[in-house]
Amino acid sequence: MTTLHLGIFHVEVEPLSKGLYELFTDDEKEIVRFGMLPAEKMDTFAENLRKRIKPGTYRKPDEEDFDKRMIDISEAEAEHYVSEILRNVTVGIYNLCDMIV
Repeated sequence: MTTLHLGIFHVEVEPLSKGLYELFTDDEKEIVRFGMLPAEKMDTFAENLRKRIKPGTYRKPDEEDFDKRMIDISEAEAEHYVSEILRNVTVGIYNLCDMIV
């Protein structure tokens, strides 16, 4: 299983890709084979990611040293994390089907 490590976030890409692909209708799955993704579903997925990955202060789960325990995520970093997750999930979706292009 592919795990994407982004700062303190660890994302399992394959289950996300598979789950999102299973939400596509048969017509949408055919369109994916040509290299296009259903915009509405991808936009909804991106919005949900942005709700979960917000700028702010987070606690590092495995850090023992009190001074290094907290990490700040800027708006630009949060958007970068969302972009990287979307990119990897998109590649995962393309890997699930027989591409024509």
